[in-house]
Amino acid sequence: MKNILAIILASLAVCCNCQSNNPIALSSSWAKLRISPDTFSFKEYGNFVVRIYEHVNNHGAATASQKRYFYSPIALLDHSSAVSSYNGVTKQPEMRFRIEMWNVKVQNEVVQHLSGITGHPIKSYQVSVIPLENLILISGSPPVDFWLNPWWTYYDGRKTLWLSLSCYEQKVCDKLASAMRWDPTQFAHFKLLYSFSSHQTWQTKQATISIGSITSGRLVSTYLKKFQMTNQIYLTANDEMKMLKETTTQILRNTFEENEVWSRNTEVEILNILKGLLVTSRTTIEEENDKMWDSVFWDDDNYRPDKTAKNLNEIVNKLDKETQKIFIDIMFQTEEHLEFSNSWADVDGISSIISGKMATNSDSSRRVDISIEEMVKLFQDSRNRDHVQWNGEKFVPKPIQLSRINLATFRDSQSFQDRNVSVRYTIADLSAAIKFVEREGLKITDELKGLKKKKE
Repeated sequence: MKNILAIILASLAVCCNCQSNNPIALSSSWAKLRISPDTFSFKEYGNFVVRIYEHVNNHGAATASQKRYFYSPIALLDHSSAVSSYNGVTKQPEMRFRIEMWNVKVQNEVVQHLSGITGHPIKSYQVSVIPLENLILISGSPPVDFWLNPWWTYYDGRKTLWLSLSCYEQKVCDKLASAMRWDPTQFAHFKLLYSFSSHQTWQTKQATISIGSITSGRLVSTYLKKFQMTNQIYLTANDEMKMLKETTTQILRNTFEENEVWSRNTEVEILNILKGLLVTSRTTIEEENDKMWDSVFWDDDNYRPDKTAKNLNEIVNKLDKETQKIFIDIMFQTEEHLEFSNSWADVDGISSIISGKMATNSDSSRRVDISIEEMVKLFQDSRNRDHVQWNGEKFVPKPIQLSRINLATFRDSQSFQDRNVSVRYTIADLSAAIKFVEREGLKITDELKGLKKKKE
């Protein structure tokens, strides 16, 4: 009897081991599609490879013409498509770019490759890209000045797909679009996660909001270093949101694996908890001589609104009346002097003229030693941020709402109590790094070029 029981237990153990080692049994999404998750073969395409998979029925009684094969999306970035714009629906600046998921050329090459390795003629109808239903763009390097949309995007099998990221300021998206067009390898940290089904199973786990997860972020570390002797500091709305999003992302990245995608509601919930913990109150500042400015965080202190107003006033006071009027009209393009509005396109030229007038003024009291580069940056910063205004007599900071942050909260690790939050997530079925078009070698397909010409 003992021997029989031992045999039964041993048989069950063998069956359990077989079950756990079977990828199809472990992955319901692959199983529903009847696709083996084990890579069947690889096909080189330019400077990367395309993974090829097969239908599970291929190992059965299927004839050569009945066998089916699938390949992973190529996820090829069309870096020249990068464009910066303002999304009127989301009310956010965004940078959009196009990804090529598959094309006839790669399809034909996979067909030829399979014909060669199987020894049987494979037809195009036997091969297709893996039937995905959703995808999401992620980054291996947590961004600060922009964020990726934290939700799945529906994919209907099209050859090309537009993706986007959002920025806190339009100029950030402008720079990102330019960087992608000229050097797309800067975005090598971008990856795509794929889901085979729109009916995803949500799971839950615990995320911990700890003092370490808060202070490990780049922004909070910057605040603590910059304001070592100050407990109360002030942030603009954008800087507050940057801090909250960065800290939220840090907490979630500490909680989830790369192939686990948290829900949008989860991100909002943690962000709101952090806001309640870290933002003590809000206030408005508008006077140039307000002492509170010394506790306001600015990316570059030299161009903080109060200092920008002070520098612009110094310049104006050194100019003759005629140049003063031109300078003010160019800064704000007043309706009364629209003839100067087009002059802003030549910022370098304008800066050179004004800088030259101040440096060579016969009245020594009106001379100001300022470089053209400094003048250009002063002009651009004051116009792009739109934080100063002309009150008829001088430049003054515009009223700006600020959030009060208590740095003592960050410094007192002993009194901070960890908070656990139940968070929801789904698991991606497949992932792939973004691929790049080489300047020599692999080129964007003629199909994609045709789409560009048609759009133009």
